[in-house]
Amino acid sequence: MEVNTKVYPNGALDRTLTLISSDSLPYPAARYLGVHPDSGWAVVRETVYPRPTIKAEATEADSSDELRPKFRYVFQKTFASAAASNRSLGRASDSLFRITGTFQKRFRWFYTYVRYTDTYHAVNRFSIPVEHYLTEQDFAFIDGLPAEGKSISHADSLFLDALHDRIYDEYASRGYFDEYFALLLKADISEEKRKQLRGEQNKIFESLKNNKETEDDFLPALADSLGVVLEATSPRHQEERKRIESKLKFMFWASEGHYRHTIEMPGQVLTHNADSISGNRLMWSPPALKFMVRDYSFQAESRISNLWAWVLSAAVVVASVLLWLFRQRT
Repeated sequence: MEVNTKVYPNGALDRTLTLISSDSLPYPAARYLGVHPDSGWAVVRETVYPRPTIKAEATEADSSDELRPKFRYVFQKTFASAAASNRSLGRASDSLFRITGTFQKRFRWFYTYVRYTDTYHAVNRFSIPVEHYLTEQDFAFIDGLPAEGKSISHADSLFLDALHDRIYDEYASRGYFDEYFALLLKADISEEKRKQLRGEQNKIFESLKNNKETEDDFLPALADSLGVVLEATSPRHQEERKRIESKLKFMFWASEGHYRHTIEMPGQVLTHNADSISGNRLMWSPPALKFMVRDYSFQAESRISNLWAWVLSAAVVVASVLLWLFRQRT
């Protein structure tokens, strides 16, 4: 996914979202971005490359997503302000990729200074605090990761592997369990039973975690073992389960992605945290881990020369000199 933001001096934004996907229709591909022509987004579809030829001896496992045809979708929209963009791309949701921007402008006579920030909000939507599993050292390491594709030292590579294990094997596993365990607590059981289940939640999680035969859909068997009757066919249960599955699918989709972000600033760029810059165009290629558990911001500041201020100042200087010369002669 690539997000391009062109910033205008008046605070207006041109947003372009480019998505490469194996979906053959644009809106299923963009379901996690929340873009649609009904909300003013223009769409262009381009085939990137066709499905490659599969050899006769290829197994079913070889027919992975990598062998499916890919399509390139470009979504474009102009916003009058960052606030208007935030209402479209920054909606609070468990199953949407949230992007918000901030625009600030300061007038300093000869120059107008523009500061702009785009923020990817944390992909993590589990209710359990990530700080219970990661330390400030871990967050500092994540902040210091280079652009995707850049090499890191062997020691950092080992630390990164261990960090992935804690995030995905420990934190995500517990978050996944807690989401479904909450369905048990919403079942038609007594308050005493519900209190008992809450007290045993950690013990139940450890038991499932250590059981190598636990199935992905552990909820029915777990409910039976705990004496809880789940009304799996009830509309309420199905709606709750659909909400959880949408959240989990979104987080998986976002964690597997590759990202590129660009901001085109008005005027001369002064400060930024970009990976690279070309003129007034700044580029980032953040690894997904940068915004997996915490918000991540792309920042830039530029200045625009106020031509009228220069002209007016020059006119005042010239007028002052002429007035002085006139007085000298008289």
